[in-house]
Amino acid sequence: VMNVEYSSLDTKLTYDGIKQEIYKIDPDTELVGAHYQLVNGLVTSAEYYAYSDYLLIMTEYADKSCLNRYSYADFEAHMQIETTEEVSYNSFREPTLVVTSKYAIPYTGYLSEQITAEYLYNDDHKLIEKKTTHAFYDDYELIDNRVTVEKYHYNNAGELVRKESYVEGEELKTGINIEEHVFNDNGIEIQSFTYNSLDPSSKLY
Repeated sequence: VMNVEYSSLDTKLTYDGIKQEIYKIDPDTELVGAHYQLVNGLVTSAEYYAYSDYLLIMTEYADKSCLNRYSYADFEAHMQIETTEEVSYNSFREPTLVVTSKYAIPYTGYLSEQITAEYLYNDDHKLIEKKTTHAFYDDYELIDNRVTVEKYHYNNAGELVRKESYVEGEELKTGINIEEHVFNDNGIEIQSFTYNSLDPSSKLY
């Protein structure tokens, strides 16, 4: 059984009197500014949202250390942010950069991990490349860095015919993973297969 309560500040959904979801509304944008999940009255997850021109530009995620311990009324006084996700857009409102940052807890401002994803599009606004940099830190000092690349190729009809993914700088060591799709004249996919560039005989249909 679900019960719904509305107010000018939030919407509360209660399921069977045990689980609850609370959507806090931003009065300036009238968009969801925060989302909480509760079980037996304790907050089990919390996310906070920020917008620009009605586009989501920031999401903050609460750390596990402050979850499953506090009621909704008491949670804000104990909340700590573990992870943030920031999004940048181009003039077509397509995401071009997503930076996910994970911080050391207790919070000191020092990063423990950061994932940066860059997106490129063609003139038809289809994704043609995604480059992801995965960095690990120790007291703000970079200790490891890994870059993965995904490339997308389309036919004249805009259908994906080839996807390549690899670790940058390791193409000759681990190869390029390739996924191909074949379409007939009616635009219906008739075949697809995957293989590694170092072993074309590994094609899986």
